[in-house]
Amino acid sequence: MLAALLSPLLTQAQWNVSLFGGFSNYNGDLQSQDYTTQQSHLSFGAGIQYDLSMHFSLLSNLTYGKVGASDSYSPFADLRARTATLFGLPEGEHIEFELVTDQPWSGFNYYLGNLSSRVAVNTDLPVLSTSLAHLVAHEAYPGHHTEHTRKEVGLVRRRRWLEESIFLVGTPQCLLAEGLADLGLEVVMGRHPEATVAEHMHALGIRYDTEVVGAVSTAGEALGGVRQNAAFRLHEDGADPEVVIDEVARWGLLSRDRAAKSVEFLTHPTWRAYLTCYVEGLPLCRAFVNGDPARFDRLLSEQLTPDGLADQIRADATVIPGP
Repeated sequence: MLAALLSPLLTQAQWNVSLFGGFSNYNGDLQSQDYTTQQSHLSFGAGIQYDLSMHFSLLSNLTYGKVGASDSYSPFADLRARTATLFGLPEGEHIEFELVTDQPWSGFNYYLGNLSSRVAVNTDLPVLSTSLAHLVAHEAYPGHHTEHTRKEVGLVRRRRWLEESIFLVGTPQCLLAEGLADLGLEVVMGRHPEATVAEHMHALGIRYDTEVVGAVSTAGEALGGVRQNAAFRLHEDGADPEVVIDEVARWGLLSRDRAAKSVEFLTHPTWRAYLTCYVEGLPLCRAFVNGDPARFDRLLSEQLTPDGLADQIRADATVIPGP
C-alpha cells in the first residue's frame, strides 16, 4: 500500500543543488550600525533540494560563516591600552558606563572605591562624535578613573593617607583633577588626536571629519572663557538667566539648547562655581606637563597643589639653556 502511494511521487522527483556566498556581520553593542565592512567576514554554503512533487520538497542547507567583533575598534579600548602603556594601571581596575538624564553635566565619574568607577553619560542632549573621545579620556583613561585608582593604590593603601579617599568639591584638588582630565586625550594621543580618533569612529560607522573636529576643538578651547564670563554675569551682575543663555549661544557659538544646558550647570547649587576648575585647570596642567609624560604621571599619582605647579612652571621658565 505504502509503495503504491509513494511510487507516483518518486517518479516525479528531481535533485537541485545550490551554492551561495556572502558576508556575515556582527550586530550589537560593539558596533553602532547594522553593517560595517571592518567587522564583516566571508560566509558561504551549499544546499540540496529533493523535489517529491510539484508541491512537496525536501531541502537541506549548510552555511558556514564567522560572526565576531572586537572592542579594539572602540576609542575606549585604545585609550585604556595607551594609558596602561604610558602610566600603568592597577590590576583589577574596572569601569561601568551608564546612560542618565536630567543632570546638569555631560559626564560624571562616580568613584566607588576598590579600583572601580561608574561613569554616567548624560543623554539630555545628543552625545556628539566630536566630543566622544574627549569624554571617555576625561572620565576614564587617563582621566578621573585613572587618577583615583592610582592614588588609591599609591597613597591610600601604601602610605595610609586616608584623606586621599575623600574628594571635596570646590577645592584646589578639583582644579588639578579637572585640568589633568581635560589634558588626558592630548597626552596619550597627541595635541591633534583627530586622525587617530577618526579611525575608531569610521570603523564603528560614525561620521567624523578630522578637519572639522580639529577646528571645532581649537575654537572650543578658546571659547571656554565665554562660559566663565557667563558665570560672572549670573553671580556678579545678577543677569537674567534667559539673557545669559542668549549670550552664551551667541558668543560661544552654541545652539540654544546647549547654551541652556551650560547655564543650568552654572546655576546648580553644587556646581555654580565649579566651571573655573576646567577653564583654569587645563592651561595650568598643560604648562606644568609641558609635553613630558613623567610630569603627567605625577599628576596622577602625587598630592600636588596649584601653587606647586605654578612654582614649577616659573622654575622651568627661568632655566638657562645650555650652549
